[in-house]
Amino acid sequence: MIVVDDDIDPFDLKQVMWALSTRFTPSKDLVVVPTASIISLDSSSDPPGMSHKLILFCPYVIIQSALF
Repeated sequence: MIVVDDDIDPFDLKQVMWALSTRFTPSKDLVVVPTASIISLDSSSDPPGMSHKLILFCPYVIIQSALF
C-alpha cells in the first residue's frame, strides 16, 4: 500500500510514482506488516495464505531552516 498526502491524486500513477521517488525515505517511511493474509492461490506463501505486506508512506515534509 502506498499512502500519499491530499496534494497527490492516488488514481494518477505518475503523481504517485513522483511522490514515491521524491518523498519516500525507507528508514522512516516503511512499515512491514508480518503474517498478513493473502490470496490462497499464491503457492509461494509459507505458511499457506500468509505473507508479509508493506506500507509505504510518502508524506509532504516541510524542511525547517536552522534559523527558526
